[in-house]
Amino acid sequence: IISEETFFGLILALGAFLLAMFLTPIYTHFAYKYKFWKKQKQTTVDGKALPVMTKLHAHKFARVFPTMAGLVGILAVTLVTCIFNLDRGQTWLPLAGFLGGAFVGMIDDIINVFGSGRGAAGLRGPVKFFLISAVGIALGWFFAYKLGWTAILVPFLGNFEIGAFVMMLIFAFAVVATSNAVNITDGLD
Repeated sequence: IISEETFFGLILALGAFLLAMFLTPIYTHFAYKYKFWKKQKQTTVDGKALPVMTKLHAHKFARVFPTMAGLVGILAVTLVTCIFNLDRGQTWLPLAGFLGGAFVGMIDDIINVFGSGRGAAGLRGPVKFFLISAVGIALGWFFAYKLGWTAILVPFLGNFEIGAFVMMLIFAFAVVATSNAVNITDGLD
């Protein structure tokens, strides 16, 4: 009914979940102690006041709840993966992408939390796009040139050789598109 590999994956997911549940109160203690919450953006990048934005988002910043909690999930998944599943070759590339995206997000959150509230809140859009694109291109290069994947499978039609460079670009596009989709939905709170 369920393969041994699938069962092992489910056990690892359960382990990461339980580890995250254990780490969450620890993180929450430090987040409240050191005030890890976003500062309200007060001015634009060029120094102009933001009265409309300040009024619209005042309720969000009146509450104090910590940010950067993704750190708990990233730590839990990385630890479980490194301890129990790093011997599989298929694990390295997704883990590198996961940590690359997490690093960009961490930089963004650190600027949000410890910034002055003047100018850009977090990384500016073009900088964030560049960093995520760099992660995607690096992963795409590894996928196409080091692992040798240069063809795509179209169902019912077969494999189509597209070359290493095009595969690298497709891979990079997938990383950038996915991270932007997550970033957009994450910002809806």
